[in-house]
Amino acid sequence: MKKSLLAKSTLLAGLLVVPALPASAADLAAVTRPTVPTAVNVPKGIPASNRISPRAPQSRASVIISEGFEGRTSASWLPDSWSQQSKAGVANNWKVDDLENHMMYLQDGKYGIVCPMNSKAVDQWLELPAVDLGADMEISFRAYIDPFFSFVMGEVNDDYTYKEYVKTATLKVMASADDGATWTELLDLADQYVGVPRTTLTKLADGELKPYTVSLADYAGKTVRLAFRYVGTDGGAVGIDDVVVGPAPLAGVSYLSPMSMAYFGISKNMMALSFTAGIVPVFEPVTFMNYSDDYEAEYSWILPDEPGTKVVDMDEWTLTLEYATDNSSDDTRRNNFKTPPTLMGQNASSAASKFVSADYIQAGGSGYYLTFGAAAPENLGMAAFDWHTCGGLALYSAPGVDEDVPVFGYSGASDKYWTDQTFRYEPEAAGPDDRVRLTGILTYTFCEAPIVVNGLWLHAFGTELNADAEFKAEIITLNAKGEPDKVLATATLSASQVGKEQAGKDSYYYVLDFKFDENVVVTPDMCQAFVARVSGFHGAASYFSPYMTENGRADGMAMSWIEKEFYIEGKTRTSITPVAYCFEDEKRAGFAMMLDAYFPYLQVPDEAVNIASNQTEDMAIETYWPAEAHTFSNVPEGLNVSLTGQYNDALLHINYTSSEPLDGEFNINCPGYSRVVKVKAEAAGIDGIMDDASGLPVRYFTTDGRELPAAPSAPGIYITRQGSKAVKIVK
Repeated sequence: MKKSLLAKSTLLAGLLVVPALPASAADLAAVTRPTVPTAVNVPKGIPASNRISPRAPQSRASVIISEGFEGRTSASWLPDSWSQQSKAGVANNWKVDDLENHMMYLQDGKYGIVCPMNSKAVDQWLELPAVDLGADMEISFRAYIDPFFSFVMGEVNDDYTYKEYVKTATLKVMASADDGATWTELLDLADQYVGVPRTTLTKLADGELKPYTVSLADYAGKTVRLAFRYVGTDGGAVGIDDVVVGPAPLAGVSYLSPMSMAYFGISKNMMALSFTAGIVPVFEPVTFMNYSDDYEAEYSWILPDEPGTKVVDMDEWTLTLEYATDNSSDDTRRNNFKTPPTLMGQNASSAASKFVSADYIQAGGSGYYLTFGAAAPENLGMAAFDWHTCGGLALYSAPGVDEDVPVFGYSGASDKYWTDQTFRYEPEAAGPDDRVRLTGILTYTFCEAPIVVNGLWLHAFGTELNADAEFKAEIITLNAKGEPDKVLATATLSASQVGKEQAGKDSYYYVLDFKFDENVVVTPDMCQAFVARVSGFHGAASYFSPYMTENGRADGMAMSWIEKEFYIEGKTRTSITPVAYCFEDEKRAGFAMMLDAYFPYLQVPDEAVNIASNQTEDMAIETYWPAEAHTFSNVPEGLNVSLTGQYNDALLHINYTSSEPLDGEFNINCPGYSRVVKVKAEAAGIDGIMDDASGLPVRYFTTDGRELPAAPSAPGIYITRQGSKAVKIVK
């Protein structure tokens, strides 16, 4: 399976190498822009691997204990044979509750178990039933502790680390092999935050439950009691969910999301989603590819039971789906969120593991999102990276002779840095006039369905721009070898047109906001992938650097590349290199570059419309574009065609003025799409030949295309279809 996947990816010359979500105030969060660069470890050679490990899977089957707390029946409910007790201080009982009531998120299902925040000393235990452990077993769970309230707010160093990390409250995992007579600490969740700056601890207090796994190998062959212990004074609330005890889950279960999937990005106002959401085309097949490590294991796909998701093809290694629109409200029309598929893998010696790539997938549309209380949606853009899991933003620099060098931007030492890097293995080979410089940064986008790009923006940091600085953005197709081919659009910005905000005394946050003169429509017929290229950094300021992600994508895709110009022995050439090759640890960091783009759609029925002479038939279609954006071609003589409406309210009006028989078709066109509409008409005046729709059954559909079993009774908007005639009705 992996060989076929790699073969497909040679095109890019080693590039691979739910329900509608209710808006809430927590859906959008501000993104922090650092001003202190992170040092880059200069690579000692070209890395051989081009893939990183996926996020850790979780066990769900073949286990001794598997508790998600969904059986809650009352406020005092606990799972069978679970117990709690207060061993010191005041009682601060654990209780099963909706963790979102306590500002915690990403639980499995609706409920978890929480121990509320306290201002007094507590030692609250939550004990699991005794279990007989076999070899290589473990306990895994998801939990949240507030790292900021885990330590005494003492004196800090210059880098805001505490001079001494004194714990105030923490959550521990305990084990006893003598029925509770003595206990051993297996894990202290606060330990992971020792040494973390206080400013970072504040950011990490995000309410997200994180996965933890503790080995129980030392207890093989024993009867063991396990417990969660919340102990301390004046701590924040802690939450736990998805507790599993049993064999270690199958490692390496993962899949690649559709190549065309983008992610909600970071707005020009530095806002981003607080959850993971991808964006894929609608009414187009999209394929998820099993990329798990164990070929001998058994795999299966778990699909949500929700409307608007059709299985096109499925086996252990690939899953192809086609998503439909959801026009039931303005919110679902804009953010048509679907639950992603889950891949489950297991073998005889390991517990089952599940992997899911995102919290939601939006089918069609753009990166606009309307949060609670906002007057208008925020344009987050479409990014090549999931900012929710890639660790936020970072600046990268490398040591220079007199100053640190912004590796992917510009300073006075940049050219020397790249020249030295090029000749680092053979410095004697460099001629006195040879030089290398960075000329551009690129972000890749796969093109499996039409996509429309209006512009792009890039977040950056630097000193005052020079008055003559000019930046350029381009959309460029790639040829079959993965090389830049045709420039589809270009936009430029002068220094005075660049948005900026004061960061420090002599530094600024920049937003390079490019708009193309016309919408750029990219289709699979034009290319299988394209790049967005931004240039103009060289000489733009004394220091200039684009922002990037702290980490790479979970699937290991290398979507960000750099372009360098080589002047060697009097000759000039350029090359592109993945960002991963610039890091010793192969980090696939991505540029903070967002496309102002969207996935359009145009959907027409497969059946021919039957029409009589001098009559008009209406055909219901779905289109992302307004009526005036459509044209018609190859229209047969005597046929008049027009369009009104948009989205699922669009109607094709087809009128036939001839008395001659017709078995033809015409094209309806809009940016990115051309669809064929079939038309049939019999000769006029011949009894019994014309199709009489009145004798055919009437079918009823919702506005998102779901057929109803009978005539609707509830108020709403519906589509009736009788033969080839479609009519919108309002009840």
